[in-house]
Amino acid sequence: MLNDGKAVDILCRNYETYYANWFCDGDKIEAKAQMLTKRGDGLDMDWSQLQLGYRLGMCAILALWVAWDCIWGLIAKGKSTIGSRPAFAVFRACGGLLLLQWFWGFSVFMWNRYRVNYIFLFDFNPRIVSTPVGIVKDAVDNTLLYMSLMLLYYKVRM
Repeated sequence: MLNDGKAVDILCRNYETYYANWFCDGDKIEAKAQMLTKRGDGLDMDWSQLQLGYRLGMCAILALWVAWDCIWGLIAKGKSTIGSRPAFAVFRACGGLLLLQWFWGFSVFMWNRYRVNYIFLFDFNPRIVSTPVGIVKDAVDNTLLYMSLMLLYYKVRM
C-alpha cells in the first residue's frame, strides 16, 4: 500500500498527462501552466458590477416614476404637475449638469475602448483621472439622489 502523499502525486501526474494529451497536444509544461490557479479564480467575486446594475435599475424605476407623474398630471388635470412648479427651473439646471456627467462617462468609455489618449489631449493629471466605471458610478449615485429629491419635492408639494 502506498502512502497517501505518493498516491496523490501519482494522481496529479496522471491528471497532468491526460490534460496535456487532450488540450495541449501532449505538452506537459503548457498543461501545468494552464492548470495553475490564476488571480481572481475562486470565491473572491467582484460585486461592483452587480451593485452598479442594481443602482442603474433603481435609477430606471425612479425615472419611470417621474415620467408617469408628468404624464398622469397632463391626463388628469390638463397641466403638467412637475413643469408648473417654481422649482422646476432648479431641477432642470441640475438635470442638465447630471446629463453632462453621464455624457462625460460615456465619452471616457468610448475613448478608452478605441484607445484615444484623452488624458494627453486634455492635459489631465494621470494620477487623478477617474475610470469610466468610476464616473458612471458617481453619475448613478447623483441620479438616484436627484430623482429621489425631485419626487420628494413634488409629492410633498401636491
